[in-house]
Amino acid sequence: MLGKLFRVVLDSKTILLKAEKGKRVWVNERQNVVLKCCWSKWNKISASRNHEFIQTTEYPYFPSISYVYRFGFLHFYMEELLQGKKVVIAETPFEMIPESINNLSKFHEGSSEIIDFDFDNELQKYHALLMDLPMELNEEISGLFSLINEQLPKTARLKLGNIHGDLTFRNILMSENQFSYIDFEHSEYSLPEFDYVMLRLDWEVYQHERVTYEKYFKILISYLKENVLEDFYNQCPCNQNYNMKFTREILLLFIFRFLVYRINSNLYDETEKVLLIVNYLHRKIGQYAK
Repeated sequence: MLGKLFRVVLDSKTILLKAEKGKRVWVNERQNVVLKCCWSKWNKISASRNHEFIQTTEYPYFPSISYVYRFGFLHFYMEELLQGKKVVIAETPFEMIPESINNLSKFHEGSSEIIDFDFDNELQKYHALLMDLPMELNEEISGLFSLINEQLPKTARLKLGNIHGDLTFRNILMSENQFSYIDFEHSEYSLPEFDYVMLRLDWEVYQHERVTYEKYFKILISYLKENVLEDFYNQCPCNQNYNMKFTREILLLFIFRFLVYRINSNLYDETEKVLLIVNYLHRKIGQYAK
């Protein structure tokens, strides 16, 4: 099946769009498809049923995804090549964030349920994605893990659903005032708040002239002191009765998830930079501990 798919997709009209950090993306404009091959620890937690949900949904704003093949860290899938323009953050008003999240809530709600959410298990799941780190860095991250874990309840009744998992503006297309979403390879079954925080964080960081990873984490720490999820709950009131009681805990879990994501995607070989970020997070989270 896989060989046949490659022969069909990878013909003379196919372009190798991106090949970096173990990720391969081919675009076939004639057949209107994107074929992706990811080699990433992150894909250990991707939920294939998310792809199946997108493939069978009636909503026109998501790519049609065919889950193709998976073996270990090797993960192939194909999605429809959507038409539209990428959003330019500098030209985007803040109001677009809740508007886009409100549209994406169709995806969240299509699979949502209220469960006994295990914070400890989720935190450990993300921690387990970090392997082969230098000893010093591993010790510091383990310390941060313990600090956050101490501030989380064991379980809580929360509303979960399929989430995009990497909702930056680069993964949103605009066409005739409609939103389309691409790149679901980090999708998982988790907290819908993660998508809102990621999109808002992305918007706020790019208001600065110089974008750095340090700015990402400083903004995230500021979120612990303010009710940044208020707009999310106003747009998605169905989550209010459950998740809004645990906004700080959700943000702490997001911070650790985001740290793991950044290390695996961009910072794996930058030990000194990661150490500074981890030490900063440890200090600030400890300072704002309840």
